[in-house]
Formats: sequence, structure tokens, C-alpha cells
Amino acid sequence: MNLRFSVIAAQLLADPIAFRRRITCLLLLWQVEPTKPSPALLWVTDRGTGQQRPTARDPMVLEVKKPLKPLNGFAMGVTVGRTHNNDVVIDDSTVSRFHAYFRQDPDTRVWSLVDAESQNGTFRGNQRLPAGKPIPLFEQAEISLGDVALSFFSPKAFEQHVTERGRQVGFRTPRA
Repeated sequence: MNLRFSVIAAQLLADPIAFRRRITCLLLLWQVEPTKPSPALLWVTDRGTGQQRPTARDPMVLEVKKPLKPLNGFAMGVTVGRTHNNDVVIDDSTVSRFHAYFRQDPDTRVWSLVDAESQNGTFRGNQRLPAGKPIPLFEQAEISLGDVALSFFSPKAFEQHVTERGRQVGFRTPRA
């Protein structure tokens, strides 16, 4: 599910306990840089996909989890790609139909990202991932799928991130 950062942050800051009950999976924060509108593109209409996209002012938060009714038979992890049969959908032309997947090591419980032979590459930081090889992820790891920049969070780290951002803009957080 794609959530607006402003909505989920407001919910977290208003009621941290309810947030902790609701959000139990890993999260990706999809942020975009501000751009200047191009006069040549002012006539272009919405793609009509219905998929929400982030703005410079309001990033998107993507939940990294398998839906209750899986959309695909891929059992090795949580799939991410451009098409709607992925567990995490990112509607961007630089993201492959099935771009990559997240998997958790059953022994160490460490999450990894695996490139699924994507056209435009999967990156952790500036390192391009070799196809099929899991690369471990850490809190707030910067990853890219094609041109889509994401930050990887556990729910606890995301809560800390939102709380810190809230302090920077003057929000008071309730005690929980």
C-alpha cells in the first residue's frame, strides 16, 4: 500500500501507540527532488494509472510486505516492480515490470535486496547489485530501482525519523 508521508506522519505524531499497532512491516520512503515545470510539458495529462506518486513536498511511504491474498506465486520474498502483480508497486518507467525482491534470511533475520535482472539496475548507495545476488540492507539504507530513490526503514527507525523531522519543523510529540 502506498501512503502519503504527511498522512502517516500525522497519524504517528498524534497517536504513536496506534501507529505501532498498525505498521508492523518494513517501509520504503520514496522522495523526489523539486523540479521546475517545463513549458513544453504543460499540456501533458496524467498517465491515468491511478497510482499515487510522491511530490517534493509529500513523499510516499511504501509498505514492504506480502498481501493477505498474494498477487503472485513468488515465495522467495516480497516482489517490487512496475506492474500490479507485484507486492510493492512503483509506477515509474525506469522500474522493470518485476524489478527486484526483498528477502529475509531465516537464521540471521537480516533483510536483503535482490535484483531480478532489471533493465535499469538496482542499487544500494552507488553500488549496482549483481542480478540474483542478495545484498544485505541496514537501517535507512539508500537504495534505487532505476531512477527511483528510496530509503529503507524498520517501523521503529521510521518512527524515529518522523519524530526527528517533526522536531525540526516544530511539532510536539505526545508521550507514549
